[in-house]
Amino acid sequence: MTDQIPAWLHCSKCGEVFESTTDAVLCPSCQRAPITKKKNANVHIVDGSAHSTRKEFSAKLTPAAPKEHSQKRRSMTPPEETDKQLSEQPTSPKQPSNKPTRPKRSGNHYEGRSKPAQDFILIKIIALWLMALTGIALFIKYKLDSMRPPVSVISDDKPLEDAVLLSKNIDVTNQSAAPIMATANEFFQTTTPETYTQICRKRPRLAQTIFNDASKVALFKSDNAPSLIARNVIRIGEKTMVETIWIDERKRRVEIVFGPQDDQWLVDWESFAKSSFMPWSVFHAEKEDGEGTFRMLVRQRLVQENASALTISVKFYEPGFFHGSNLGLSTPAFTVERKSHDGKLILAALKAREDNEPIFGSMFPANDPPSTARVTVKIRRVVKDDVKTFELVEIVACHWLGVDDVGIDLTNSP
Repeated sequence: MTDQIPAWLHCSKCGEVFESTTDAVLCPSCQRAPITKKKNANVHIVDGSAHSTRKEFSAKLTPAAPKEHSQKRRSMTPPEETDKQLSEQPTSPKQPSNKPTRPKRSGNHYEGRSKPAQDFILIKIIALWLMALTGIALFIKYKLDSMRPPVSVISDDKPLEDAVLLSKNIDVTNQSAAPIMATANEFFQTTTPETYTQICRKRPRLAQTIFNDASKVALFKSDNAPSLIARNVIRIGEKTMVETIWIDERKRRVEIVFGPQDDQWLVDWESFAKSSFMPWSVFHAEKEDGEGTFRMLVRQRLVQENASALTISVKFYEPGFFHGSNLGLSTPAFTVERKSHDGKLILAALKAREDNEPIFGSMFPANDPPSTARVTVKIRRVVKDDVKTFELVEIVACHWLGVDDVGIDLTNSP
């Protein structure tokens, strides 16, 4: 009996290489049937899969008992050659996948568009750019116009007279600029009534009026000097005055009117402080007879109901100290005859405000509460049997300036 010659076997599952004298043996590692070096494994390609699958041996073999072999051995192929042969054996090529592929997008998104479409997009970009430039230009113009002080507000329809008047107002503005700035700097720095009287236009009882209004002036004291943001030339008959608006670091605005006097441009105190005989709340609370002059805003009541009536109903409101303030405390309603002197002045002042034809060409009323007009009014308080009533004595003026001019000429009024 010839001796069994050992051979090298290779496991198809775990890759183990081991020595055995027979082919009918299982892999000692995974207990599967091995593949000899001369036997190739069959490979099957499953449809729809890109991976190859090896066919497994289904033979149920039992390991054989090892036998002694003679010292005569035949030459054996080393394991390295077996691995090399297995790696060199041909494999079936992979079938292409049925999965759809997405076409690559070009870097230039506009390559696929037609020439007219590209031109339309370019036109839109240019139009948007022009609109942006126009908006910036309008914004800059608006800012410059708002910062440029107005010279005059003229409502005359005669162009030649308008041109002459405008030229005169420009001359007044240029000549008064330096003196007004000097007076304003001193005005904002002073704190005593005695000093105020020296830089304000002379008026009857000026010192007493300044003393009564001292609490109002204290509201506009700030660490830094206010800035001039607007000015306007007004004319009261043959007299010229300059309106100015100043703003402080807290964005509060005040109105100051300057007028020439004694070769100086001095402050009109009464229009600055909205001077009144006393605060309306104090006058209303007193229990004795009294009379006082007040700078107030007038507003007509029940306009539609009293359109054809012989009387009008009005209320007067205390103004705020700052430019553009809201309405303050109001008086009781007063009934005034429409055809009376006071009734005509009130209606004329309200109409001038409604028609945007300010008295003296003033720029101040534009920021007053709507449907109101500036008036200086004298009111009497009557107390009888502990019953308090108020009477309208007269409309002194249709403005707040400290000048002896009513502001409206009723000579030709019906």
